[in-house]
Amino acid sequence: MNLAKTDINEAIKINPEYVKARLLLADIYMRERDMGNAEKESRKVLELEPDNYQGMLNMGSIYMAKQESDNAKKMFEACIKASPNDPSGHYRLGFLYRAQKDYDKAMTSFEKALSINPKLMDVFSNIVFLHGLKKEYEPALAKCDKQLQIVKDSPVAQAMVWTLRGKLYTALKKKTEAEDAYKKALELDPDQMQPYYDMATLYLMENNGDKAIEQYKAVLHKSPIRQVLTC
Repeated sequence: MNLAKTDINEAIKINPEYVKARLLLADIYMRERDMGNAEKESRKVLELEPDNYQGMLNMGSIYMAKQESDNAKKMFEACIKASPNDPSGHYRLGFLYRAQKDYDKAMTSFEKALSINPKLMDVFSNIVFLHGLKKEYEPALAKCDKQLQIVKDSPVAQAMVWTLRGKLYTALKKKTEAEDAYKKALELDPDQMQPYYDMATLYLMENNGDKAIEQYKAVLHKSPIRQVLTC
């Protein structure tokens, strides 16, 4: 990553108006949670191109990270105005509303984003999450049924939907259905970690520590490096 930043900075030195390079650099800084430098590059992009969509989207996310909600909202609304058929602005605005616990507005924004691109699983997951907060489990399960058809060509996306179904069944205390859903998720995508964690939680709820430990062992077996790095 440092080498990439060095190369990009060299390109910017040669051409300070190289917008794509500045956007790439801003993205790297944001991934590193270096919001100061990310803001610097994003502001420079908007100086060069005031209507640059990604620049505005970046600034909205940076304002969110700085807890400047009003400024974040203005940026995301500017994104939507500039490109109403791009789901990103609607999604980020929904995420802002969710952070503010304005769940009705968040749902409206997420549903708009999903209507533009029904296969966006991050957006769909947030919709299910909001239904869960309101204990609207049956409507959420119905949406999962519909989503399974929408993403029928993607085993990874289908596995994510089954994991969400498992969470909903767990909340409904339908433990058999929850376990079956998590197993279906792993059948579709054995490399997903979340179903293992969720099944472990389910087994702990049943006071079945042995089965819970089996799930944690499966995670360690599949991704030992990840577990060491995140401990």
